[in-house]
Order: sequence, then C-alpha cells, then structure tokens
Amino acid sequence: SLTNMVKNLVQKVDHLNRKEEKELLTTSEVCKMLDISRSTLQRYLINGDIVPERIGSKLRSKLYIHRADVERIAQNTTSDPV
Repeated sequence: SLTNMVKNLVQKVDHLNRKEEKELLTTSEVCKMLDISRSTLQRYLINGDIVPERIGSKLRSKLYIHRADVERIAQNTTSDPV
C-alpha cells in the first residue's frame, strides 16, 4: 500500500541521515550535548552508565563515547520526573 511505501521511505531516509552523524563522540562533545560537567560525565563512566571506547596507543589513547549511549542518557534524564 502507499502508506507502507511512505513508511519504508521515511525509515530509509532516517537511516541515511543517522549514518551521516558521527557514531563516536569526544568527551567534550558529550558534555555539550548533555549540558553536563566533566565530573558528571566521569560519574557516568565510573557507574557504567556509559561505556567508553579507547582509540589509539596505550600511552596516548583518546576516549570516545558511542552516540547511542549519549542519546539513551539524554532520554533517561529528560523522562525522569523532577
């Protein structure tokens, strides 16, 4: 049906748009996106709420965070009653 065709097309466009977004974010980008301090981000990391990805050599590795984790945290913090 036409409705199903439109739904499929919308899903494909959404998927393509998501591919253009960076999947791994720096800690600075995460802090800006969630509007949190570095210490709050550190707490998320220590508690295991966010699992980081280390890229680079052991001595000079850089910490990256998956966009999906950031989006999950953002949804959880906005849906929690204040």
